Amino acid sequence: MTIAIGIQAHRGIAIAADTLVTLPNGTAKEESKLSAFTGQSGIFVIANASNDLNATKTMANSLQDMLRNTRLPNVGDLQAEVSREMLDWYGKLASDQTSQFVFAAKLHGDEPRLYLCEPPSTFLQITDCYIAAGIGAFVTDLLHSLLFRTTGYTNIQAALRQMSYLIYRAKKDNAFCGKRTSCAIIGIESKEPIIVNPLDMQLAEREAGQLDFLVQSTTTLYLESTEANIHQNSQGIAQMMVGQQTMRTRLFHDTYGQEITL
Repeated sequence: MTIAIGIQAHRGIAIAADTLVTLPNGTAKEESKLSAFTGQSGIFVIANASNDLNATKTMANSLQDMLRNTRLPNVGDLQAEVSREMLDWYGKLASDQTSQFVFAAKLHGDEPRLYLCEPPSTFLQITDCYIAAGIGAFVTDLLHSLLFRTTGYTNIQAALRQMSYLIYRAKKDNAFCGKRTSCAIIGIESKEPIIVNPLDMQLAEREAGQLDFLVQSTTTLYLESTEANIHQNSQGIAQMMVGQQTMRTRLFHDTYGQEITL
């Protein structure tokens, strides 16, 4: 059980997943659910969102081998080959459990594209700016629709702030989401995946409660304002936005320490 999120920003796509794994005996461990790599035909990121991690890792490893070594001239070939791998994996699965993964691909000469995949045959391109999979999506879907839906595509730094907040809430509101966050980006001009510094993600999630505070405070002040005090309350909201600035000004870097720009 997990949370995996994909966000389309201007000139690129970011995908992130938590690293909490709950074993059948109830114990928990930390393990990466995200793979970012280059292949013969482009750049790819896979984020596993399944309650059967080992089974889905088997499929993810098969997908990686195929994507690394197969020539894929266009997105139609990409869909056909990924669907074939999913169907083959599903046919060997002993249980009827469902599995999902968030998938980003940039074939040579093409733009980055975001997909939601679910064996045996779902290969759905996401044209919206957001998708989530896993049990934590019950938390993040509502919050994204409420807070971020109207903003549309945004720059990559703001997209990473949105992602940090959504994953923070998934971890806060669902016991099966947790541990560190892994995040990778495919830019429109990328030659390889950009790996986001995990420490930046950790710090942004620690600061994400500031947005909860601002939303709750703004809602309370708005509903309780009268004609007599609305100007005073609006000034108070503006002061809170200025004061609670740590998350708003957070910058994300890659693992080489370079600020991420696309």
